[in-house]
Amino acid sequence: MKNKIGEGKVLDLYNSIGSSVASGGIVVQGLLTGIATQTHANLATLPCEMEGVFDLSVTDSATGGIALGAIIRCTLSSKVLSNASYSANTTIFFGYALEAVADGATATIKVLKVMSQPIE
Repeated sequence: MKNKIGEGKVLDLYNSIGSSVASGGIVVQGLLTGIATQTHANLATLPCEMEGVFDLSVTDSATGGIALGAIIRCTLSSKVLSNASYSANTTIFFGYALEAVADGATATIKVLKVMSQPIE
């Protein structure tokens, strides 16, 4: 296809929220979320993985823990991943839990980061 310019699995996102981002950190630009491929300063553009399986810190913010396959959202202001309920302008879809998290706990688990998001 002659108009294809890339796979779309790594995109340059603008780090506009918070301070510098370490490699493996979460970057949010508009309704896009990615995982930084390198350490970069705040207010800069950096390459980010848009899909894949990553070991990430996830917090159970609802009652009963996080089950395998649960939707994981990113809080826009803090870039914390959790099973928080959808809230416009506060949280954004990130991916799916590939491991469980105990009730009220924070744990590093495998998370499937995907580009497409469910209708919320």
